[in-house]
Amino acid sequence: MSVYFLGQVQIEDPDQYQKYLQGFFSILEKYNGVFLAGGDNTEVIEGEWFSTRSIIIQFADREKAMSWHDSTEYQQLAKYRRNSTTSNLVLVQGWGNS
Repeated sequence: MSVYFLGQVQIEDPDQYQKYLQGFFSILEKYNGVFLAGGDNTEVIEGEWFSTRSIIIQFADREKAMSWHDSTEYQQLAKYRRNSTTSNLVLVQGWGNS
């Protein structure tokens, strides 16, 4: 059953964040992740959301999602994101055949 990483990202250092983006998609593809949505166009309908940049990434299951997230290559790259943003990343289980 599919799982989804949902993220909020507030970019504080655009140059460092660009280093993160330069390697992000190739590593995601290697682990069969699918970037479903993202960008600086988040519109808050209810409640509070601290940033305008949001992301949604899909994986076939939790095991595949965590193998991407915990991989040495992603963790090396993620240092750029952690050093250049304030962000939240959560994993959400899909329903049904999603």
